[in-house]
Amino acid sequence: MPQSYGSLPTEEPEPGVDVLPVSEDVDIFTKIKWTVMGSKSAIIASLGVIVVASFALAGSSSPDPKRLPLLGKSPHVLWSRWKYFGPWFNADAEHWPPSLHTLFNFAPPYPVTTAAASEAGWVKIDEPCNPLLGEAWLLQGERALNSSATLYYSPEVKGTPGHVTGIEVDYYGYIEENLVGTYFSEAKTAKDGTYHSVSLALRDSEKYDLCGTKKPLAGGNDAYLAVAPDMANTMVPSIETDPELESSWKEGSCLHGMGTHWFTDAVSGKDLTLKTENTVPIVPMYNSFGDKKISGVFFMATERKQNWDFETCPIDAGGSPMPAIACNCIEHKNCNFWDKSPGLLQDSVPPFYMCANMCGDCEFSGTRDGYFSTMHWFFQDAAATVSCPGGKFCREEAGEAH
Repeated sequence: MPQSYGSLPTEEPEPGVDVLPVSEDVDIFTKIKWTVMGSKSAIIASLGVIVVASFALAGSSSPDPKRLPLLGKSPHVLWSRWKYFGPWFNADAEHWPPSLHTLFNFAPPYPVTTAAASEAGWVKIDEPCNPLLGEAWLLQGERALNSSATLYYSPEVKGTPGHVTGIEVDYYGYIEENLVGTYFSEAKTAKDGTYHSVSLALRDSEKYDLCGTKKPLAGGNDAYLAVAPDMANTMVPSIETDPELESSWKEGSCLHGMGTHWFTDAVSGKDLTLKTENTVPIVPMYNSFGDKKISGVFFMATERKQNWDFETCPIDAGGSPMPAIACNCIEHKNCNFWDKSPGLLQDSVPPFYMCANMCGDCEFSGTRDGYFSTMHWFFQDAAATVSCPGGKFCREEAGEAH
């Protein structure tokens, strides 16, 4: 079955296992927890060890936040310094989504309230509130190549923090021009150059005032996802049993720690053309063997978006990618908001390629450089809660294609 970088568990994971050895004389270690999906989850355990080692190398039992080492001073992880990796879940059970997680918890959760966002180094920027998405917040208040995501929140009202209401990802470089005006915005300019954005609304603006300042945004809301709400406004079903999912989306592989992937085509719906110019650039995942609810999404790009120094940090195709990830993302501080991967091949060549997320015949075409990139956002701690026992693993030879 597909395995993430050759180390995803092939059996149902055991959630909630803490694996980092805690040093009695290094108090900060007690604040770092990594969720492990099973005995074969070396990828997560290895990253935890790398984090621990980097703390040890810092030579301080009470490290200064400015010296927290994960990716040095990279904008991508300034927020990961937030209160020394805590609180771990940063949850708000009154609202959906209650939390926002990265792929396999490679970094702490994103903030889901404005209070948490402020502590994590996110800043509300000086632009009008978007009635479809909310108020825009950027890491360090700066729109930049290496921090290419905007979180939208409802306004803080009378001391009550706002809640996350949308996500927007900025694509610098190549995009599918065919999708501009439906899924990609028109070109915009920032200090690092020209970009186009793809947005995901997490709250129904017809039911909720996302810019209201008289009373706090009401909780108790159902899951809601709309891709490009100001353009195509493609609704993403919040539960896998919704008939709309099967009628408009194509079911793919179920992968541990993520869920079952579903794709759709801007031209032909569930009958995929497998042309990148037509593929909707957001892919939902569902907890098929659990509560059937949406577990997360990934934003898809059709070229390499992650910064990677292949000469300094080469990928060993036959071994664990952890040394290369540690080299590129930690030692040389290259990584940005895109998933920590050099990319997924367009061609179906093991171990890491996009079609590993698919079932049946699959042969994509149209990427700029032969690679895809992904940026995952999970609405639960999927690494611990989502598994695929006896699941739909469609390509036995493949590595996990996120």
